[in-house]
Amino acid sequence: MEALKVRIITDNGIDIDPKRITGLPIHIVPLVINFDEKVYRGGVDIQSDEFYRMLKNNPDKFPTTSQPSPGDFQTVYTEQASFDTEIISIHISAQLSGTYNSARLAGEMVKDQGINVTVIDSKLVSGGEAWLVEAAGRAAQAGASRDEIISLVDKLAQHIRLIFSPETLKYLVHGGRVSHLKGFAASLLNIKPIIQLKYETGKLDQLGTVRTMKKALAQQVEQIHQEIGDQRARIQIIHADNPQGATEVHDLLSQRLDCHFMPITNVTPIVGAHTGPGVVGMVYAKESLFDGLPS
Repeated sequence: MEALKVRIITDNGIDIDPKRITGLPIHIVPLVINFDEKVYRGGVDIQSDEFYRMLKNNPDKFPTTSQPSPGDFQTVYTEQASFDTEIISIHISAQLSGTYNSARLAGEMVKDQGINVTVIDSKLVSGGEAWLVEAAGRAAQAGASRDEIISLVDKLAQHIRLIFSPETLKYLVHGGRVSHLKGFAASLLNIKPIIQLKYETGKLDQLGTVRTMKKALAQQVEQIHQEIGDQRARIQIIHADNPQGATEVHDLLSQRLDCHFMPITNVTPIVGAHTGPGVVGMVYAKESLFDGLPS
């Protein structure tokens, strides 16, 4: 059997049912979580259920995350190049993590070994990043060239959105993703923000605030309807140890939109370290965006 032409590297900021990428030429490089003087590799040393249980049991302690070093990526690129020397490395939005820059530096470091690494800033995270990685992996498995896969990822990334509402802003504030002033106001008024991550900036954008999570979920669904209308939508519901919220938003979506639902996922600890437990959100795009892609 002819060897695959391209291998896909990513990080564990992706939220996806592992079955969807099993057998694809995808390798995941873990980011590290630091919590209560211990170090964990998200998704390796600690899983979502245990992680959120630790956060709830230690409400005054905050986790931090660290991206892989350029040396970590250099090792992975060298190892993966024993299979194929064309590598595409797709990562968390560079506005949210230093992972992309570490990967880019490592790509320069392995050039003299004849290893060609294309590093892509997904400008997404969670399920949005995962959709790009899965599509790239399926295209690579089908024999697509490096340039074809890069073009595909760019096309998809421009139209995939992530929207979510955290139970509290304290984790986003602590991680520097939201200002202290906004976080203080939100906690004082007990409001729930509706936050969106867009390709255009790769940054978190607050669309509005409401007083309850129920209203926040309804606003999320309305935002998606405004963007997609009556067209069929591809939806992946994500949550951080909040299955009730995931069920509620599933029901709202079913009533408001024509949906192709992807498997619901519990947010990876790497992302949950910055959102905290309780968050509920969705990754979404028009289903027509995926027409004709390898499956």
